Amino acid sequence: MKALIIDDVADMRELLQTVLEEWNIVCVPAENGKQALEILKTQGPFDFCTVDIHMPVMDGFSFVKAARQDPALAGVKLLVVTTEVEQSAVDTALRLGADEYLMKPFMRDMIEGKLRLLNLLP
Repeated sequence: MKALIIDDVADMRELLQTVLEEWNIVCVPAENGKQALEILKTQGPFDFCTVDIHMPVMDGFSFVKAARQDPALAGVKLLVVTTEVEQSAVDTALRLGADEYLMKPFMRDMIEGKLRLLNLLP
């Protein structure tokens, strides 16, 4: 399994990678949505992406919208992982096509639960 970790904070990318690698998930980092779209097209296929909302260049909402408009990325699951706690942000992410939403800070078992919901873990 292969995941793209999209977050502008290096420590968060490293934390997510450490957790996901426990399940033998190969992880590729991206610093923003624009870079992530390029990686998806050149280094794919990917099974899922973790997506932060607040990033420079292209934010998470714009990334989710762009990814869902690209038929080649239709099968990629999108898990928004962000500090944004407003219900309107959750609603916007899901309306744009995110599959699940996880708020930071999170515990390992919370990520595991979301991955199971997305049928990415048995």
